[in-house]
Amino acid sequence: MKQRWVLAGLALLTLATVSGLAALRPASDPAPTEVSRASTSPEPETHTPASAAETESGAANNTTQTGVAQLPAASRLMPPGEIPDADTGANSLDDEVSLPANLRQSLTQVADVYREQNRYPSFSQPIGSELEAQRYRYNQPQQVSIPFPLANGATFDAKLTLDRYHYFIGDEQRLTLSLTTSDDSLVRDLSLSVTDLAGSVLHRQSLSLPADSSVRHTLTVDLSDQASDWPRELQWRLQASVGQQRLSVAAPFTYEAPVATLTGITDPHIDGEFLVLPLSLDYDRSGYYFVQANLYSSGGDPLLHLEAEGPLTATEPGLRLRASGPALIDLEAPGPYVLRDVHLTRMGGNGIPDLQGQAPQDEFPIPAFDLEGYADSTWSDPLAQQRQEFLDELSNNL
Repeated sequence: MKQRWVLAGLALLTLATVSGLAALRPASDPAPTEVSRASTSPEPETHTPASAAETESGAANNTTQTGVAQLPAASRLMPPGEIPDADTGANSLDDEVSLPANLRQSLTQVADVYREQNRYPSFSQPIGSELEAQRYRYNQPQQVSIPFPLANGATFDAKLTLDRYHYFIGDEQRLTLSLTTSDDSLVRDLSLSVTDLAGSVLHRQSLSLPADSSVRHTLTVDLSDQASDWPRELQWRLQASVGQQRLSVAAPFTYEAPVATLTGITDPHIDGEFLVLPLSLDYDRSGYYFVQANLYSSGGDPLLHLEAEGPLTATEPGLRLRASGPALIDLEAPGPYVLRDVHLTRMGGNGIPDLQGQAPQDEFPIPAFDLEGYADSTWSDPLAQQRQEFLDELSNNL
């Protein structure tokens, strides 16, 4: 009986994650959890940008931080060990266990969500709402916010916002700073610099702003004429004096040359049950690539989140996104469409970090296709079916 309760508890905990789509769908592009840590692995979790705060003596202050999360890298099904297969689940249900009605209902809802999610391929999933679409939008603004206690009991709030996390050489960077004190203490002697993660200053930016208890300022910076030999992982560091304290806040970013560029969509066409979108890619380095993007209606309604992965070499056919025709039929969306929020990643390994590609266009137009032209769905995922059977068995017997 104890083993049965443990199984039920683990199932509820694991499958709650499934219901939130976190286990089966990608999140935004990760930022490092510490200033000194590289951001190289594409994990499907949300990360908050790192921040740094110190006084003139070098002692670190206690800080809090907030951030606008980004969503990227390859989504993966849960490893088979995380959810027992159907046979294991069925064998473990011999003992009758009674759970509260609300828990049984929750488990049934999880099973229903999982069933709905697996109606379509994992690489072509409907986007249920504008809020969900936000999770899939690559390279969103990054904000670091830190409150500092002052000697007189007041508070100094420092915010530094970058308009994105990944920059390519030649991109302009838009920075917004907001510095306020809760009393009349003046914020003065502001300075802005780019440092590597070890703290070495690579660039200084002048800030001739008058002293005030509230300072807000936005500026645009182009670093392309200086960054040829810089490391790819950097941080903007904002410093200011308040009373006798010298305080700082740091926001991380990457700055690099793109390893691949999406130049267009060549010959979109229907192939069986899929709308196929072949990607025209220029790339400097062969390797294994992952691409994700969002398909919208021409009016801007989010429709599908698309993913593809595979090798890019001189002998490979290239990458293509595939949109599920049955999903488009269910959405009553014949097109025309636009492809947006493109994220290209060359996957790393063996000490080599993930490297980023770019899509210079904000959107790529896709023509309309008759919904009658799609074949009936033949999509199936045996592993997902095993999990579904286990969920159904579990929800029907608890």
